Amino acid sequence: MGTSKLSGANTWRITVAFQLFLALVVFMGAIVAPESPVLLLKKGKPEEARQSLAVLRNVGMNSEEMEQEYEEISSWLTEQSTHRSVKLIECFQGSNLRRQLLGVCMAILTISTGITFWFGYGTTFFQQAGVSNSYLISLILALVNAIFTVLSTYLVEKVGRRSCLLWGGMIMGVAMLVPAVINMVSPDSTSSHNALIAGTVIFIAAYAATWGSIGWVIMTEPYSQRLRLHQSTITMLVYWLSTWAIGFVTPYLVDATAADLEIKVCFIWLAMIVVSIVWAYFYVPELSGLSGSDMDLLFEARIPAWKSKQWSTLAGYGSDIPDMTSNVTKC
Repeated sequence: MGTSKLSGANTWRITVAFQLFLALVVFMGAIVAPESPVLLLKKGKPEEARQSLAVLRNVGMNSEEMEQEYEEISSWLTEQSTHRSVKLIECFQGSNLRRQLLGVCMAILTISTGITFWFGYGTTFFQQAGVSNSYLISLILALVNAIFTVLSTYLVEKVGRRSCLLWGGMIMGVAMLVPAVINMVSPDSTSSHNALIAGTVIFIAAYAATWGSIGWVIMTEPYSQRLRLHQSTITMLVYWLSTWAIGFVTPYLVDATAADLEIKVCFIWLAMIVVSIVWAYFYVPELSGLSGSDMDLLFEARIPAWKSKQWSTLAGYGSDIPDMTSNVTKC
């Protein structure tokens, strides 16, 4: 908004310069961040690995939790040193297939909810819809996104992945449904414009607090140590291909010379959100608080996603874990 009234190269140079500040923040964070315990153990630095692990887990150096995870990492590295090399086909075999599909589907659906549209074409879309101060609205959306992304760091562990995705998805769906319906009843009216603005703000807030940030956790979290690099790479490839594809298609949905859906484009995002909610319920297990070995047990036991929260709670307390796989199809 601040550069919208400028002319010449300054209109984009100032905006790009502000991005350097974020790069500086990331750079400073990389300097002070603890080194990977896995890498330190590979280099033969066990004490430094323990210190790094204690910092990352926010526990004491001699805590049982830290010792348990340290032993898991150490055992895994010992196994890998004598193990055969990884083959790509392993990512799609056995329980690894479920893990890979979990990451890949999340990569597709977290983008398909419409976030690329609102941040990539929101300003132009608001102008076409007849909304005044479109630049100011875009600035507000960016601020809302930043604030609620910070909130997600609390929700992801306290509320849980599944609950965040399900409740966040429902809020996002309502935020897209209401402005679309109001526009059908009263098109090009002040109430229609206000509903569009309010709906978009609520959508961004819900997305940033849930799907936007937790999606990245799920895209990188569920894999075994052995296949983590390979499966994460496949997931990221799908994510960026999906980002490109949706970014390429969405302008045609609202362009006057193409589909020209106007505010009715919200129905498309609503449909994708509904698909995402259904998928999250049936396919996303609760992984909050689980160690790497706990996740291995969950996937190998084929625990259904809708029963995983109870399983995760029992695993977290070290209780005897009951058989939850009877009378269910393999997931």
